[in-house]
Amino acid sequence: MDKEIVNQNIITSIENNIRRKLQYIPSKLNSMKVIEISDTLLVDSGLPSDTFNTAYGRKISNDIAKKVMDFYKKNNTPMAWWIGPSSEDKHMAECLQGAGFTHDEYDVGMVAEIFASQHKYPALSNLEIKQCKVPKDFKDFGEVLSSIFEPIDEYVQIFYQKVCSINENVRKDLILFVGYDSGKPVATSALFLTDVAGIYDISTRPEERNKGYGSAMFCFALEYAQQHSFKLAVLQASPDGLNIYKRFGFKELCGFNVWSNKYAI
Repeated sequence: MDKEIVNQNIITSIENNIRRKLQYIPSKLNSMKVIEISDTLLVDSGLPSDTFNTAYGRKISNDIAKKVMDFYKKNNTPMAWWIGPSSEDKHMAECLQGAGFTHDEYDVGMVAEIFASQHKYPALSNLEIKQCKVPKDFKDFGEVLSSIFEPIDEYVQIFYQKVCSINENVRKDLILFVGYDSGKPVATSALFLTDVAGIYDISTRPEERNKGYGSAMFCFALEYAQQHSFKLAVLQASPDGLNIYKRFGFKELCGFNVWSNKYAI
């Protein structure tokens, strides 16, 4: 098959993985709302956090951009609009800016084939990694992930406590891991599973960094995906983090822009 076609298929899989993850938990909670305007996904988490109030669109017009802005503005809710390759055209930025959105972030979509031996990482004798199963696990996951925000984002903690309330069989595509050092939760990683294994939420408490925890959590997630027969892993990385993932065989494939309504509410 032509390489360009293969790459386009993978880009489609990356976009689908992100879009489904954004709505996955909110669609299962009565306190949250998921709607679509045209083919643009809108998530209202009920929390004042642009980590969980998100939009993901395809083709963007002036009308759609205004409707998305109005949806969040009516409740004065911060949000982040993820723009993938399928939305990029010469009019996209103009439409978003015209509706009051500002560009906030650029991430790189990356992909790697998963091989059993490629992602081995020396075991850290002091790090115990657990998959989240019981309420305390989810509480610990939220506490670690919230600690990487400045200031600490308490709504991250609230969100993951809500995740725990959903039956495991209903949220089986979201896999969360917590790493513990002497019983203290110090790091996280996550997988969201579609036709590819999406890697998310690689985090380490600020005071516990430079100890190899992040790499260990990352490799643990990859090994889990490999053991469950996934062939491709995908992620979004900041430009500063590209070389970290390239060491594990990931390649740059596409770009994602994040737009914000923070100056319009």
